[in-house]
Amino acid sequence: MLNERDFAEFKRGSLQMIVLYLLREGDKYGYQISQAIKSRSKGKFPIAESALYVALYRMTAKGYISKEEETGVKKPKVFYHLEPLGEEFLDGLLEAYAAMSEGVANIIGSKEGGA
Repeated sequence: MLNERDFAEFKRGSLQMIVLYLLREGDKYGYQISQAIKSRSKGKFPIAESALYVALYRMTAKGYISKEEETGVKKPKVFYHLEPLGEEFLDGLLEAYAAMSEGVANIIGSKEGGA
């Protein structure tokens, strides 16, 4: 079984794709994203809030997403929006994920297990 650190590193590579995919469905604020990940993964993809916000910051810096803060409210929420560059990047990630998943399944699911 993976220890917590190894599992965190394994998840880190998927987080960007998952967040972009969720934003493809519509603008969301950070808490909505974390709750969607939790509920849709049925708790199998636990993510620290700090890791989510680091990922959001990085994707904003790369131009994949943009953010907009609510105005005129006591406690403003920051909404994230998928940009065209992020849409294009997500398409590439999904393609790569599908190919990699198929390759891993071929290896792991192989009954022959040899060279």
